[in-house]
Amino acid sequence: MNICITTVLTNLVLITGNAGTGKSFLVRQMVEAVKFLNLKSGNELQKPSALVMAPTANAAFIIGGKTIDSALGFFPTDKNRYTQGDANRLATMKFQYENVKALFVDEISMVGSMKLAKINYRLQDFADGSKKKAFMGGISFIASGDMMQLPPIFDNLITESNSIDGRPSIAPSHWNDNFKVSCSVFTLPDNSTMELKYQLNTE
Repeated sequence: MNICITTVLTNLVLITGNAGTGKSFLVRQMVEAVKFLNLKSGNELQKPSALVMAPTANAAFIIGGKTIDSALGFFPTDKNRYTQGDANRLATMKFQYENVKALFVDEISMVGSMKLAKINYRLQDFADGSKKKAFMGGISFIASGDMMQLPPIFDNLITESNSIDGRPSIAPSHWNDNFKVSCSVFTLPDNSTMELKYQLNTE
C-alpha cells in the first residue's frame, strides 16, 4: 500500500473509500497505535485510551468496538432528544473514559446529524474546563466509511442540520461547522484507491 499523507492540522479525521479498500483494517491499526501509546504513557490498563464505535452491532464487531448507543448509554426511545440520564451512570462513564484520547466511529454514513449531536453532547459532559465547549470535548475524532452508502434511519444525513430536541431547520450542522476537507489518497496493490480526508477545523 502506497501512502500519501498531508500535514494534519487538527484532531478530526475522515477515512473514506469504496467497499473493500481496507478502511476497517486501517481503523483497527490506528486503534492499536493509540492503545500502544497509552501503554507507554503508564495510564491505567483497565481504562480504554480509544473509544471504538459504530451505529450497528455488525459494524461494531468488525472493528472490535461497541454500538454507539451501548458505549455512550443512549436509549433507543430517546431518538430525537438528548438526555444525560442517571447521574451515577454518567459519573461512572466519565470515570471509565477519562483516559480516552481518540474516538473512532465506523460506518459514518449511517450516523445522522442528531446522533452526531448526541455523541458530541455526551463527550462534552465527560469533559472538564474549557473542553466542555469544544467539539467532542476536545477528543480526537476519527470517522470512517463511505458517505455514499447506507443513510441513517429516522435521522437526517450527517451533513444536514439536526433537529434534536425540536430545534428549527436553521439549526447548525455539527459536521459542517467542524469539518473542512483536504484529501490524501492511498493507492492499494490492486490499483484501487482509498481517500484519507483530514478535517481541518479553522477555529
